[in-house]
Amino acid sequence: MRSTKCLSLLAVLACVTLHLAPVRAQQSADVERRVEEILGRMTLEEKVDLLGGVDGFYIRGVPRLGVPRMKMADGPVGVRNFGRATAMPGGIALAATWNPELMLSHN
Repeated sequence: MRSTKCLSLLAVLACVTLHLAPVRAQQSADVERRVEEILGRMTLEEKVDLLGGVDGFYIRGVPRLGVPRMKMADGPVGVRNFGRATAMPGGIALAATWNPELMLSHN
């Protein structure tokens, strides 16, 4: 009986996932269009401003285009910000060896 319930639940989840896939694809396309539209309207100075942070891990917003300032996370050695974090420095450590053969052997 328990396995029947699990199989039924899996079947329902599969149907929902298949049904929502086109919706998610459309939403993703809408987001991409909106991003391209905003980038097309930004000045060079506004784009350059996005490269640097302010006030500790925030990027500047672009109020005239409705883009709020956003809090970012530092990611080169794992996702971290203020507080506890997980460090994964493998990529940086491998790059620091300057040894392409070592990198290729661990792929």
